[in-house]
Amino acid sequence: MAPYSTAAAAAIKSTGQRFATASAEAARHQGRARRAALSHAALATADLDRADVEAAATRAAHVVELAASVNSSRTLETVKDLQHRLKPYGTLPEVRHFTTRATELLGLAA
Repeated sequence: MAPYSTAAAAAIKSTGQRFATASAEAARHQGRARRAALSHAALATADLDRADVEAAATRAAHVVELAASVNSSRTLETVKDLQHRLKPYGTLPEVRHFTTRATELLGLAA
């Protein structure tokens, strides 16, 4: 199978972002924190893919807040993944805030 063209790959990412955004919004209205955390984590990853580290870290901090309100190993693994992805940018204030909140609320060391 041939790899996707650059345009096709961008369209797939864009569609994925739209679905994650819709999922996060629906989760908010339904009060489903786990679903919201996972959707926002997908959007944070998309922010990183676009090299928007500040937006990714801000969204990741929101993921931590949501993850702290549920008992879910999947959300904890998602936060750990975001920690790993954001580690190279640890000097940015937004990333430091995310890391601090993950430690305070979830006991996750950077």
